[in-house]
Amino acid sequence: MTQNNQTCQLCERENYQQNIIYETENFVILFVLEQNFYPLLRIICKNHYKELSDLPAFLQQELFALINKCEKIFLQTAAISPKPDKINIASLGNYVPHLHFHVIARWQNDLHFPDSIWSQIRRNKENTDLKILVDKKIIQQSFQ
Repeated sequence: MTQNNQTCQLCERENYQQNIIYETENFVILFVLEQNFYPLLRIICKNHYKELSDLPAFLQQELFALINKCEKIFLQTAAISPKPDKINIASLGNYVPHLHFHVIARWQNDLHFPDSIWSQIRRNKENTDLKILVDKKIIQQSFQ
């Protein structure tokens, strides 16, 4: 799909195909290590919608169930160590106006806390004792 004569990068599935860990008829979920530090799950609607309010009610319900599932996987499984202090859920879409959500594991001594992971760094990797271990297989198995 194109937006203002530009191709939507989230409509082009080959841009992220290798990161898909789960999918339904309507959504795909990607595992990403944002900035090679933050484990996050990105939920992308397969059809092009710009805003949450554009989704039909049944898709909104499915989306929120998936967001809830992602949060629980981060908090209640052995997929991430140490356990996150907080889970951030974000839907920005300023650069890519295709409906998608980020479910992000956060710690009080991570590089950006308490700001968003896209904000200015507050401490560098050398000044934090945070060592995050992520098991992608456990995350993927948790969706089954």
